[in-house]
Amino acid sequence: MTDCAWLHDPWACVELTTRLAGVSVAVSAAEWLAARRVFADDAILGWPLVRQRSRLRGDGPVARLLGWVFQARGFTVMQVIRLLAGLTLLCLPAHAAARPAALFLATVAAGLTNLRQFGVGVMGGDRMRLLVLGALTLRELTPDSEPVARATLWFLAAQCALAYCVSGVLKWRNSAEWRQGTALALLLRQKFMTDTRLGDWLWAHPGLNRAGTWGVLALEVGFPLALVGGGPVAAVFVGGTFLMHLGIGQFFGMALFIWAFLATYPAVLFTSAQLRGWLDR
Repeated sequence: MTDCAWLHDPWACVELTTRLAGVSVAVSAAEWLAARRVFADDAILGWPLVRQRSRLRGDGPVARLLGWVFQARGFTVMQVIRLLAGLTLLCLPAHAAARPAALFLATVAAGLTNLRQFGVGVMGGDRMRLLVLGALTLRELTPDSEPVARATLWFLAAQCALAYCVSGVLKWRNSAEWRQGTALALLLRQKFMTDTRLGDWLWAHPGLNRAGTWGVLALEVGFPLALVGGGPVAAVFVGGTFLMHLGIGQFFGMALFIWAFLATYPAVLFTSAQLRGWLDR
């Protein structure tokens, strides 16, 4: 067996995806709990204010039930459940009886968390996390089926590639700064940045700024090539986007993107190895 034999093992890739999803869920829940004062009922992101921009403004039984869940106390309980579910997915062995229940709870809680925030904005990382959890939960309906395990990984790989590609296309289509190659420095020089030195340096070196800006676009728009390029090509795209997410976490404080998308990378590497093998026959 080679060092990368696990890339051809759907069970190993599903297991790694599940554990990374557990980390993503636990970290997300911990951040919500750490910021729970912001979501108090009398705070700016409390349910009474968020509800005014939500579609859940009715007085029916479902709206009342969700209203209780989304108020400060219920929402805190839900995040504690998410934290415990994430730790269960991370720490328990593959065939532990509690893992399917933990996946289901994590999926439902992620969906409810996104639903609560729908009126004020749901981040791409939150959507990707829900997709990963939903796919893994559906796989548990036939846990011993290898074709279902493979299909789950292919689905997640396709979703990851689509998310990056669409993001890059929208940047190019909607922003003259991205097309002109100035966006990276402009983003890093925003007033809310605690340290603008890198942005200032890039602004003073327009050639490097242009290369970095267009490099991000190429990485995102070209990401579908990772699915057919085989191991080395997939590793370049996965490594590049991982570094991009690290930069986003470092400079913009949006570290959750790292874990949400990292959970899809085993699926990308698995799918790339499979498709490259078929194309080379």
